[in-house]
Amino acid sequence: MSYDKLSPAQQKVAEYLLQNMEKASYETAVQIARGAGVSEATVVRLAYALGYNSFSEVQRHLRQQVLKGGRSRAPGQTVQADTNPLDHVLARDAAVIQGLRETLVREDVDRAVGRIIEADQVLVVGFRGSYAAAQWFFYTLGMMREGVSLIPSDGGNLAGMLSLTERSAVVGISFPRYAAETLRLVGRLKEQGSSIIAITDKRWSPLGRLADIVLAVEANYEAGTLSPAGVMSLLNLLVAGVGDRDPERVRLRMQRLEELYSGYGIMVE
Repeated sequence: MSYDKLSPAQQKVAEYLLQNMEKASYETAVQIARGAGVSEATVVRLAYALGYNSFSEVQRHLRQQVLKGGRSRAPGQTVQADTNPLDHVLARDAAVIQGLRETLVREDVDRAVGRIIEADQVLVVGFRGSYAAAQWFFYTLGMMREGVSLIPSDGGNLAGMLSLTERSAVVGISFPRYAAETLRLVGRLKEQGSSIIAITDKRWSPLGRLADIVLAVEANYEAGTLSPAGVMSLLNLLVAGVGDRDPERVRLRMQRLEELYSGYGIMVE
């Protein structure tokens, strides 16, 4: 499609990409939309209008152009001939974390931390690409308080769901493409009356629509896989919040665990 056939909003995005090719090659769609003064949907529609299957394909093309030394740049911006592809991955992850800092609703984080502290039990749910993040959060939070459990990756051993109450909290983690088993389990637990905290990419995502509290972080896909940078930063915020607001409980829990580990020689210095 020629430039003249693009909509005015799509032309703004195209101009932004051409003028900021290196930066745009690792920015998120939200950040590009903000820089161009358009909606995120317009950024995605431009990709389709240009014949790409996704916006990620546009960015891969931009990175290839940057590596070939053909990037556009603003006046005074220098060109580095030895751009390392790994630098783009790191820069894009950094951009996702910066975007999280700019868009995260702090009140929602405080509410989520409060629910986790007050809950009689905390169940963590996350399958497929989100399971690693779920397992890390389960392990780390379990070091800080009792009553933390995780649905196994194979979806088995669901008996623990029966003990959850209206005072329990469920932390669900899911990103595109959303795991159907996560949505089914979280939906069932919502019917039981447990509080649902969603870690996902959008407030209106399938998981977000089931939740009482939504903490959104943009999904950053490199080579077709989900980058953990933004997700782990968000989960780490919750862990840090629990430590800050419930320090005595955390201290006693970790002291007892240290005594257990020392007695059984579980850890090696």
